[in-house]
Amino acid sequence: MTLFLLLTACSGHSDFTGPSWDPETGYALYEEGDIYVAVATRTRTRGQKSLFNEHVDVIEASLPAQEGLVMYAFGGRFPGAWAETVSVWHDNEALGEFLAGAPHQDAKVDLELEVQHAIWEFDGADLPVDWEAAQERVDELYQ
Repeated sequence: MTLFLLLTACSGHSDFTGPSWDPETGYALYEEGDIYVAVATRTRTRGQKSLFNEHVDVIEASLPAQEGLVMYAFGGRFPGAWAETVSVWHDNEALGEFLAGAPHQDAKVDLELEVQHAIWEFDGADLPVDWEAAQERVDELYQ
């Protein structure tokens, strides 16, 4: 299989990072013909910002060990105190294992959150995920 590189445009939000992202070049690595799974989330902390941030730190620290992670980015939308993420995974199984893991489950138990999300599959040629388009997918489902 041939390895490809694509340039990103993620203005106004945190840069992508992850095992398939090269921050020095601003390119995402993918294999031609591969299908990936993306998830865009929007979470409102409901006044629990400090505890929320502690959980985000734990979740982010766990990401490098996650099998199947391609890339991710964090951001936010103010006013409204929404924390936003976009992540890309090799498949639904990898995403599911990450979401079922202790960091996410602990946050779910400890925090009262309003969470909105969208999950979709796409061709590797469409990497990186466009931040604004990803959040528009969430908008379409929740507004």
